[in-house]
Amino acid sequence: MIKKVNKQAGKSKPPKVEIKKEKKIKKDKEEKIPKEEKEELASEDFGMKDSDVEQLKAKTKKVEKKEQEKAKSEETGNITEESEEASPPAKKVKVMRKDSLIKSKTTKSKEKSFISLSNPEQDNKAPKIVKKFRRSTGVVYLSHIPHGFYEKQMREFFSQFGAVTNLRLGRSKRTGRSRGYAFIEFQFHEVAKIVAETMNNYLMNNRIMKCQLIPKEQCSRAIFMGKVKPSLPPGVAVRRLNKKVTNATKSNQTNMKRKANQRRKLKGISKKLEAQGIDYKIEIS
Repeated sequence: MIKKVNKQAGKSKPPKVEIKKEKKIKKDKEEKIPKEEKEELASEDFGMKDSDVEQLKAKTKKVEKKEQEKAKSEETGNITEESEEASPPAKKVKVMRKDSLIKSKTTKSKEKSFISLSNPEQDNKAPKIVKKFRRSTGVVYLSHIPHGFYEKQMREFFSQFGAVTNLRLGRSKRTGRSRGYAFIEFQFHEVAKIVAETMNNYLMNNRIMKCQLIPKEQCSRAIFMGKVKPSLPPGVAVRRLNKKVTNATKSNQTNMKRKANQRRKLKGISKKLEAQGIDYKIEIS
């Protein structure tokens, strides 16, 4: 029993405190040794040549430079982000095109060239153009119009009262002849009222014309729709087209279809005659 105890005592490990002290001493010794001596020792230990050592030095320098550049770039990126957050958003700048610049120059020159006759204070200021309102217009209905008093003659006659803005003479769509009534639009409602008063029961070419003012509530653009050209009314245009179709040279297919339709119709007629007890046959060449 005594021998076994002695063996165990001989094999006993040193305490942990002593191990830590030894490690510290080794580190201190390694720090005291300069880098050149370390490299020499490493070359002696591993059997490296001087050229290999120089290559290793160059590689280590390159790696250190890359790490330094990365650190700088990260620092600059953080600085730029902070500056963007702190700085206010930049204002948008409008780029003027050549056309817009030319227009602006022309408008300026026009404004400068204007001279007011009434007030000298309003010089170099162009007057505002007021848009024409369609509500101010007046429409007149004219009936019992004699032949020969058409659109051209009406415009010349009624222009003595005021400006005629629109006119529609009722014409036949089949022949294009006048139907004896018309709608006339004047620029101002007051002028239309005067025309209705003066032209009512007006004698012209042995006919007493009737003139009437249409109220604003009943006026619309549909009154002046469907104008018929006297030179080419729609009925005449259709007749001319049908003449061209009938007189055109026809192909064999169209002739065959025409004959087949005629035979089919004649069969129906013959059946009706037979039902009534009439024997009659129709032949087609």
